[in-house]
Amino acid sequence: MRSYILINSDCFDTSMALPRGSSLTNYLYLSEYYQEKGDIENAREHAYLAHDLVLEHNMTSSQILTIDRILSLEPESRARELSIEKSNILDSIQKEKNEFATTIYNYKDEVNKRIVAENNLSKTKLQKQKWIFAVCFVLVGFVVYFFYKREQTKKEKIIEVYKTETRLAKKIHDELANDIFLVMNKVQQNENSDGTVLNHLEKIYMQTRNISHENSPVLTGNKFETFFKQLLSEFSTNQCRIISKGISDIQLNKLSKEAQIVVYRVFQELLINMKKYSNASLVVINFWEEKDMIHTSFKDNGVGVDSIKIKNGLQNMETRIKSINGSITFDSEADKGFHAKFQIKK
Repeated sequence: MRSYILINSDCFDTSMALPRGSSLTNYLYLSEYYQEKGDIENAREHAYLAHDLVLEHNMTSSQILTIDRILSLEPESRARELSIEKSNILDSIQKEKNEFATTIYNYKDEVNKRIVAENNLSKTKLQKQKWIFAVCFVLVGFVVYFFYKREQTKKEKIIEVYKTETRLAKKIHDELANDIFLVMNKVQQNENSDGTVLNHLEKIYMQTRNISHENSPVLTGNKFETFFKQLLSEFSTNQCRIISKGISDIQLNKLSKEAQIVVYRVFQELLINMKKYSNASLVVINFWEEKDMIHTSFKDNGVGVDSIKIKNGLQNMETRIKSINGSITFDSEADKGFHAKFQIKK
């Protein structure tokens, strides 16, 4: 009775499940064992059993191992046939390796192509995003520049109108008023002159002084509020009382130079019109804030009118307020006075 020694070895392919007591390592070990003992027949028998086993379980990589074992035991005539079989197996294994290597190469090549394609796609997307960002940046820049330029143009027009008004006022005061005053002195010195002429000249002189005063320079900046209050006090008389509320709350001194000029000129025209036409005994002026807007109300108890026509002085006020992106409305009824409301940005 033959005895078998079970040996675990990492040198052989034993990954396939084999019958208990007949593993490949056992056959190969026993073949070597009998060969060392000089029992070539038993050694050859176990070598063939090992070879049959790897063929049965299609253990291609182990076939070379079993053939080498048999070759060491068979005569040269049988060895030639086995060598051919070994060569065919090696060719088959090499072919499988080549096919596997080709598959791996093709897989890697496909992966690389996908990576390159994805990188190119990412670059294309990034390039498009850069172009979109650049176009948006240019458009936003153009819009910002457009509105900035428009606001600058408005401010320049306000300042230019203001300069023109003050220049004309100075010219009227320095030239026309002085000339009229000299003529008045000459007429007054002539005892034979008619007093009517002197009265007319005096009226013209006062008109020129008023025009000059109405278009005199506006004190802007940190002293504007005081300057504005002085305007209101100049028009407040025993015949017409002016009440103002909320002026200090809205901080007029923090308004832009252009806004201060517009506010002053609008109130100046409102007060002049009130003095000329309304016969009012009371004027109430209110200032208040809502969010980022300054609201103003001007109301007198004068004679009023049935309907308001936006022309001349009122049109000038509307133009001035719109120049600083504000809005103004007028309301009046006969015997119920005149009411103006406007709002501007802080």
